[in-house]
Amino acid sequence: MNTDVPFDSATYRQVLGHFPTGVAAITAITTDGTPTGMAVGSFTSVSLDPPLVAFLPDKSSTTFPLIRESGRFCVNFLTHEQEWMCRTFATKGADKFAGVTWRPASTTGSPVIDDALGWIDCEIGDIHDAGDHYIVIGEVKDLGVSGRSMPLVFFQGGFGHFSSLTLSSAFDTQLLRELKFAEVARPYVEGLVEDLDVECLAMVRQGEEMLTLASWGGSRERQVPSRVGQRQPLLPPMGALLVAWNGRETIDSWLDLARDDEEEKAVLRSILDRVRDRGWSLGLDSPAQRSFAEAVARVAPEGPTPDQRREMVRIAQTIMTIDSEPERLRPGHLNNVRSISAPVFGPNGGVEMMLTLFGFRDMTTEEIHQQRDRLLATADQVIAAIGGRRPAPVAVR
Repeated sequence: MNTDVPFDSATYRQVLGHFPTGVAAITAITTDGTPTGMAVGSFTSVSLDPPLVAFLPDKSSTTFPLIRESGRFCVNFLTHEQEWMCRTFATKGADKFAGVTWRPASTTGSPVIDDALGWIDCEIGDIHDAGDHYIVIGEVKDLGVSGRSMPLVFFQGGFGHFSSLTLSSAFDTQLLRELKFAEVARPYVEGLVEDLDVECLAMVRQGEEMLTLASWGGSRERQVPSRVGQRQPLLPPMGALLVAWNGRETIDSWLDLARDDEEEKAVLRSILDRVRDRGWSLGLDSPAQRSFAEAVARVAPEGPTPDQRREMVRIAQTIMTIDSEPERLRPGHLNNVRSISAPVFGPNGGVEMMLTLFGFRDMTTEEIHQQRDRLLATADQVIAAIGGRRPAPVAVR
């Protein structure tokens, strides 16, 4: 290898640091039966047939000889919530598994870390010399996905996480229009969430489901996993803002998802009238709302299973309509606010998506109105940017 190069190692590190990498924990069981592991940012897939992967440990590593001796390893893709774990695995002499919960892989027995994004269980194949590193080829024996979060990313010498603006189904032609609008909304919403220290979701209606298309921000005090890609049934009383400006057929379909109770459907129709009149939406927190959110978080990106859908229907039927679109808010009264939403109207005057703010503390009615006004102003900016129009003037009250 020609080492006569016109740059120094610091320049090399600095330039290569501009390429973001994922972070993985390589784990194994040593010959004396104890778990060990190391953090790497140099994992890659190698071959599909046969299935091969690789990672590149530094020759100075004191952990790799233990992994090499075991003859097997498991690659664990770390989430941004596991940064602490990465730092522990990267520290020489540390108790690598202090506070780490795991289970043995069924094939090799190597540790599969709980809540990692995914894992790949391998036996060591070839090991190649590569300068001050080795290239370790892993023969894949088993693999799986075990978590739903955003990955831990290493970039320019620091850790961070991937903030997804779109979904893995970004090229679904049914979503291209909405994805474009979400990208247009991004600079306006980012300023809003930075000022208010909240999280904002862009949500769209797909048939009888709500889909979280994009996410921005998040309270500095309450870090939350990304909700991008979450699907949930469009169950009353939730989602009123997404159907309030639709025709009778859509509204009737939404109402039919409620209990077969004409009195309850009358209340839901009044909620739709209220949302159209206000031009915004308010949800108060309650145990039922929290239970529903937890049920949604368990749903895979492809949508709920029949059992999960039945569970969400059951929970939705316990959500009191008083907690969704309350008719009146008393001046000076503290309200436990769960969400404030505003519609984004497209060029044809229909609701293209709704922007929903989460992460509030208890707020007075006056504070709610202040946050509402900021959100509506942002929604108006987005509507103007996408060439949208409101279907009719709305009264804010």
